[in-house]
Amino acid sequence: MRSSPANPLPAAAVEQVGGVSTVAPLRYAAFSVEFKGPGRDDYEFWALAGFDERFIEGGPPALEEWAPEYGTEEEVWRAVLDDPSLIILDGFFLQTGGPQPQAAELGDTVQIRDPLTGTEEERTVVAQSAPGSPSPGRSSPRRACWR
Repeated sequence: MRSSPANPLPAAAVEQVGGVSTVAPLRYAAFSVEFKGPGRDDYEFWALAGFDERFIEGGPPALEEWAPEYGTEEEVWRAVLDDPSLIILDGFFLQTGGPQPQAAELGDTVQIRDPLTGTEEERTVVAQSAPGSPSPGRSSPRRACWR
């Protein structure tokens, strides 16, 4: 479920709802981050979701593919949690319609820019989330998301 960033629903309140076994809050930056993929000249606004340990404990979304240095999906999620220079992308990253080639492949570097400050950072793509999985989209550790 999503709650308003202006008045977020506390995770503890959600945990009290009958039938809820695990709560893993995500930090979601819908239009406050710009991305530039490999071979692109311009930045584009794209969403970014940040997660913490609770997201992994609850069983993170499936991955379609991941870098060969990681043996399991959980290893990928933990690596991204531990290293803010890594990122997991979904298959729709920087897609604007129609069949298009992927904007970034495993091992590619994508650039992220805060449009307010101009701060730029790079992230290495280590996985792609599985189609249809309830993925947060572009995933990075919470501490790597701008506030």
